[in-house]
Amino acid sequence: MNDMSLKLPWYRQPLVWLVISIPLSAVLAGIVTIYLAVTTDDGLVVDDYYKQGLAINRQIERDRTATRLQLSADIEIDTATGFIKVMFDKGLLETYPQTLTLGLRHATRQQQDNFITLQHGVDNQYVGAVSQDGDQGIRNGVWHVEISRAKDGEIGAWRLSRRVWLEGFTRVELLPEAE
Repeated sequence: MNDMSLKLPWYRQPLVWLVISIPLSAVLAGIVTIYLAVTTDDGLVVDDYYKQGLAINRQIERDRTATRLQLSADIEIDTATGFIKVMFDKGLLETYPQTLTLGLRHATRQQQDNFITLQHGVDNQYVGAVSQDGDQGIRNGVWHVEISRAKDGEIGAWRLSRRVWLEGFTRVELLPEAE
């Protein structure tokens, strides 16, 4: 060691700053972690797991009903305009329902979920649209698509569902879940 390094004040010593930087970086990382934990939304966390478990049984019964009724649907979704067209095969249903409910649930962002009422058009066609304003628009990515019978706020007696990648103009075929 030379005499010059001993005469420098402590804040001019590189080794001192190396020793200080390690715990300082841990403290700063902790502050950033606490900030992110407090300010961000953890939308994937469910408060009531028991109710979610009970709902799974109802969903399975709705899938079985769709299989029994031999229902299917072909959906055309345009993510740019939000226009949705559905060709619905009513299978063993006596008549076409006046409305269907289309659920578009984002795989990771619950605030982007959309529920659209589709109006019956000509023959087997149903049409609807999603507003492209704010977070409610359809973005490219993984979505859970579900069609069910619309019943004044109640869960429909059947459903057709599938997980799909939506990008641009997408065609989706929905068939009943195999048992």
